[in-house]
Amino acid sequence: MAAYINQEMAKRGLKQVGEVEQFAPDIADYVPLMTRVLAAKPDAIYCMISGPIAPGSEIRAARDLGFKGPLLYTTHADVDLQSKIAGPGTTDMFGAGLTLADPSSMPQAVKDLQTAYLAKFPADQLIADIQFAYDGLWILLQTIEKAGSVDPATIVKTYEGLTKLGDLQTTVGPGYVGGLKTVGTNRVICSPWALSRVTNGKSSNVKFIMLDIP
Repeated sequence: MAAYINQEMAKRGLKQVGEVEQFAPDIADYVPLMTRVLAAKPDAIYCMISGPIAPGSEIRAARDLGFKGPLLYTTHADVDLQSKIAGPGTTDMFGAGLTLADPSSMPQAVKDLQTAYLAKFPADQLIADIQFAYDGLWILLQTIEKAGSVDPATIVKTYEGLTKLGDLQTTVGPGYVGGLKTVGTNRVICSPWALSRVTNGKSSNVKFIMLDIP
């Protein structure tokens, strides 16, 4: 992943400084980690793989150590949750997951899912992760319906043939199955992804982009 990211950064005139840091997901004190990272004097910090609460903890430690630049991560974790972990006034944090803190920008299907969930579980706090769990089951159901069978081999064959945009629906918009050129078989869900950010403590969905995996 680091090699791929470096290729993509080079196209944009960016380069990696310092080493790629690896650490246990349950690390509690991020200050030593960020101390090593900041020794390379980065303009931005990119967290390729992060646990559910890691980005918020990382940016809090980085800010405490004086880092002023942006922190980016690509885990499906709501930036609003991360900002609460990071503390009041969090800014310049960017994520690759939907935030429920910006309802005006959410697709109607996500709003409907949120309403249905809270109607059945009113005492439980809804987190954005439920969207992806729902989509996974919904995609399976759609494939079974299209296959007209519950035979696993038939379902897989049908799934691999859903290669046109709109062959599948997700809560964030129409999708399809891709990946033949990239991974050797059509098994990858291609659908819109949310790019989100936190600016001065306010979380928002910046835009939705189509994730195309050829």
